[in-house]
Parts: sequence; C-alpha cells; structure tokens
Amino acid sequence: MRKLALLLAPIAGALATTAFAPAAHAAASEYVIILLDETGSMCTDSVPCAPTTGSFWLNALDDAKLWVNQDLSSLSATPQRFYSIWTFKNTQDGTQTNAAKLWPTSTFNTGCNTSHASIDATSGFCAFKSNDTVPYTALQNVLESIKTQSDQIPQPTWLTPLADGLCRALSQVWAANSNQNRTVILESDGGENDSALACLGPLSTTGNSTIDPTKSDWGFTVGSWNANVFRRAARLNSFDTPVGGDFGPPETSAVTAGPLTSSDSLPPQLTMKVSIQYALCAPGQTDPACVFPPTATPMMATAKAQALVASPTTFGPAFDGDATVQAKALTLASPLVASPLATTSTTTTQSIDANELAFFRALGKATKTSKIREVTRVAGAVYGQTHKLAGDVDDSGCVDHADYAIITQSDVWLSRAVQPNQIGIRADLNRDGWVNEQDRAIVLANWGKGCINNPGPKPVVQ
Repeated sequence: MRKLALLLAPIAGALATTAFAPAAHAAASEYVIILLDETGSMCTDSVPCAPTTGSFWLNALDDAKLWVNQDLSSLSATPQRFYSIWTFKNTQDGTQTNAAKLWPTSTFNTGCNTSHASIDATSGFCAFKSNDTVPYTALQNVLESIKTQSDQIPQPTWLTPLADGLCRALSQVWAANSNQNRTVILESDGGENDSALACLGPLSTTGNSTIDPTKSDWGFTVGSWNANVFRRAARLNSFDTPVGGDFGPPETSAVTAGPLTSSDSLPPQLTMKVSIQYALCAPGQTDPACVFPPTATPMMATAKAQALVASPTTFGPAFDGDATVQAKALTLASPLVASPLATTSTTTTQSIDANELAFFRALGKATKTSKIREVTRVAGAVYGQTHKLAGDVDDSGCVDHADYAIITQSDVWLSRAVQPNQIGIRADLNRDGWVNEQDRAIVLANWGKGCINNPGPKPVVQ
C-alpha cells in the first residue's frame, strides 16, 4: 500500500473592496452545514472502494473533524451552534441524485438525541446546548462512524453534482435562521460532472483565485457553474429558501437575475470553510487520482446530457471514478474532455483541474471569515515517527499519562501530522498522517509498558 502525504496549506483571506458589506457584529449562535463529497473519485485507492490510509474520503472526514475541533476551541466566542451533515452524489440507481441531509434525521440522530443536543424543530439542524463541549465530541464520533458505513462509502459509479450540492447547501444553511451566522464546510476533490439544476453551467476558464467585483460575474466565465454558485451566495438575502421549501426556485431566481456586478456583495454572516483534496502527480504516477483514461467517456446524468447535446461545451475532468463506469455513461455527439492539469513544476502536475482549484481558492477567501485548506498527497511519502516502544510518544521508556497528554492536547488532537507540526508527527503512532482516535488507542493498549512505577489507571475515554 502506498504511503501518501498531506500538505496543509491554510489560507485565510480578506477582500478589501467596497463591493463587500462591512463585517457584521458577531451573532450569539451559528448554523453550520458540513457538505461531504461522496462521489467516485473520493475513494480511488481500490475498486470496489475500500477506503485506505490517504484516500480522499478518509482525509475528508478527518479534516471535517478538525474543523469541528477548531469550532470547539472558539466556544467562548460562539456559545451555541447548530450542525447538519449533508452529502452530495448521484448514485445512478435513484437512491440519491443530489445533495441530501445525512444527519441528524429520525433514523440517524446519534449524538443529537441526548441531554446535550437535540434536533431543532424549525431548521432540522442539531442544536448543541449552549457552552456545552460534549456534543462536539459526539459530532466528531458521528463523522468517524461515517467512514465505514457501507451505504456512505463512495463507489466508482457515483457521479458529482458539485455545483448543485453547493447551491443547495447555501440555501439550506441560509434558511436556518436569517439573523445568525451561517457556515458551509466543504470537503471535496472537485470534478463537477453531474449538476442538472439551476446552478448547471460549463467550467469557468478564467482561473480566478480571488474575486474581482469590477468584472462581470466577478471575473468568472459568465454563466459558468462557478459564477452561478457565487450568484446564489451573493443573492441569499434576495431569494431565500423557506425551511422545508423545494430546492430550485430560489436558485433559479438567483442565477437568472444575471451576472454579478460591483454592486453585489456576499452576506457578511456567511463563512465558507473549504477543504480541497488532490494529488501531486509526477510522470508515470500510479496514483489513481492522477490517471485520466485517454478515451474517457463523460459520465452524465440524462438531464445534463440532453442539455449538452443541444449546446456542446467542455466541463471539468471527465474522469470521476473507475473506468468501468464508462459502460453506463451516455455517449454524446461531442464528447467532453478533461481540462489540462495545473502545472506546479516542470515535472509535477495536480490531479484537480487548475480552474476548479482557482475557484475553490476564491471561495475560501470570499468573506473575511472564510478559509481554505488544500490537502494533497504524494506517492511514496512517509508519515509519523518510529518509537522503540509502541505508544511511547515522548520516548521516555514508559507509556503513561505524559504520552496520553501529548496526543490529546488541544493543538495536537485531530491535527494533521505533517510539517511544521513536529509534535503531531511524534504523536502519529499508526503513521496515517493524523493524530486521532487510533493513536490514542495505541497508547491505551500499551498502558504501563516499560514503566518502573505504576502509571496509574488508564484515562477514561468519554
């Protein structure tokens, strides 16, 4: 199995332009949607998909847990939050064709049916009890459990309604409560290839990594799906979606209102937290994310295929899963082709389309509170650090409370174990690139080993 590396590249940007409204006074609460890409390319390490260390799918869920952990660290500034987990995919069998809520629901409300949290009757989000730390851990446990839920593990045949997923998430989080802060956490590897509703459009070819309000549609190709997502985000106040309302009319209204101009702005209450997964690809790279079949047939939903036959255009990478999907794909008169990969050096490319990556960077800098993380992997890289004694993080010769404390300290727990996080690298005992439950379990499993004196009872995991 290949060793894959993660590169943490946090970018927090603020756009100083008169097109954006002044920052609003911090609200007492926040509504958060965690939007997970569950499409084929998120799990390309094996077919049929069995997530392995370094897969985009596992990295995305660990990264989502990190966002939640960072929310917990700012609890004093935002005493109450409301969370919901959504996924987007087209399973092609009718099970799911767009973005849909996964948690909390009547059948899956683990962690949101307790004295610490409950389903909010109006929004459908999980309402965390004010200033209570317990439900944050419960939410992280929910995200961990999703990793191995058989009906949630991405399959090669699942397509990518990315534009529609983003627009629906924006509508749903905004409908929650118009007077509070709203956040969309996006975990995706890009590869839009299946949107068929209001936000459908070709991939923007302008490659803007920042918004330029002086240009039509803020610098993105007019009518592209990227521009349509920004139209929806900028017009949330004008075309709201009622709680429980149908997806479609508000998004259509936001898009058909025309290109964005310098008079438009994003709501200051909106935060986009964008985490993008991609691989760095060298010549001859065997990482599946780097391999685009030379004769790949685009995988399209029927509605989208019909629209494209009438007006052929080029979307992003056509490959979003295993080549076996081609047997089920529609063949168009003008086949779509994969856009050129972004070049990072004379020998290295990126598995994500350059224009899509630029869009995600712009999305992650869209408002003063928005952020972006780029999680990359490189074949052959090695995680963690070898210790003479399993579980002995500090190499003291004894597995005890000191080792447990290092793993669970706030700036290490659930973090990426990559440079410059030296402590995290030492604490990555299973060497998967993260400091999490698996590393804690290794310490507990080896408790007391090598110790001259009794280290005392094992810590109790809540």
